[in-house]
Amino acid sequence: MTSLIPYPAAIRRHSGALRVAGPVPVVAVPEAEGVADWLAEVPGFTRAVLSDAPVRLTLDDRLAPEGYRLTVDERGVEITGGAPAGVFYGAQTLRQLLPDGASGRTVSLPHLEVADAPDSAGAA
Repeated sequence: MTSLIPYPAAIRRHSGALRVAGPVPVVAVPEAEGVADWLAEVPGFTRAVLSDAPVRLTLDDRLAPEGYRLTVDERGVEITGGAPAGVFYGAQTLRQLLPDGASGRTVSLPHLEVADAPDSAGAA
C-alpha cells in the first residue's frame, strides 16, 4: 500500500477495489464546500452537484474536529470529518492513495477504511 504521511492511527483493508475514471466528481455538505473546491483544483478531481458523486465529503460532530474517517468501497469514497479541518486531512490522505498522473484515466483504489485524529484527541 502507498506510504501515507503522516501514517494514520488505523487502516483496515478489505477485498476488492473501486475503479474510478478521472476527473473524479466530488460533492460536499455546505460546511465542507471549501475542501471540495480545494480538492477540485487537484488534477484528477472536479466539483459535482450530484449526491451520488464517487467522492462525498461529510461531517460528524462525534469525531474530533481534526479527526476523519475515509472509506473506499463499491459505492465510492466517503470522507467524514469532525469539522472541515478533519475533512481536509482526509482529502490529503485520499490524494496520497491516488497514483501520480491519475487525471483523465481510470484508477483503482483498494477498498479500505482509514481513521485518524491528532494524538491529543485520540484516534477517530
